[in-house]
Amino acid sequence: SFVTGALAFWTPVYLSRAQLAQGQQGGVEYSDTNSLIFGGLTCVTGVLGVVIGAEASRRLKSWNPRIDPLICAFGMFSSSSCLYLAIVLAKISRPTTFIFIFFAETFMALNYAIVADILLYVVVPTRRSMAEAIQITICHALGDAGSPYLIGIVSDHIQRHSLKSTYWDFVSLEYAFLICPFVGILGGAFFLMNARHIEADRQRAAQHIQDCFKPSEGVYSTDVSPNNALA
Repeated sequence: SFVTGALAFWTPVYLSRAQLAQGQQGGVEYSDTNSLIFGGLTCVTGVLGVVIGAEASRRLKSWNPRIDPLICAFGMFSSSSCLYLAIVLAKISRPTTFIFIFFAETFMALNYAIVADILLYVVVPTRRSMAEAIQITICHALGDAGSPYLIGIVSDHIQRHSLKSTYWDFVSLEYAFLICPFVGILGGAFFLMNARHIEADRQRAAQHIQDCFKPSEGVYSTDVSPNNALA
């Protein structure tokens, strides 16, 4: 969410500044179609990444029960690599930048459906709605709610200590944008940590559901005592 919010807000501006920097150095300035192209890529990669991630999870789960967080980790690490290349190549080639943005957003979207699925099968049914609400709130509060502002603050700080030119306008945003690949790598590391515990958490949730179901009465009990409930 942090990376997605920053990309949505700053990518068109960043690409436009890259074009101006190329023009300053004798390059050709492209027409201002960055927002349209980036928006189209985001729509396509969002659908494509969700489909690939969900299908990979379905096919590989029988091979490895911990595959869900591993797919998410792979997506975050791969996305961070592609995003870094997109950032550093923006001043050299706009088409190449869009290609790496396409792959970065596709890899990033691998975890969208999987994260929701993980949350549902490690939390007991009576607590899933609250768990979803907490997860979504924290995700956006620590992610896209503040990432555009943070990128802008860092870029402005760099600009204040550099020459006033279109080139340094671009470079300051480039340096600020490099926060995003770092955050993506950090997210991938947390998914790897999640993979160590997910199977035990899934079994605890399943066991709790079985304990709450009373075959003799044919009903599901909503009693979630602290001794049995999943934290």
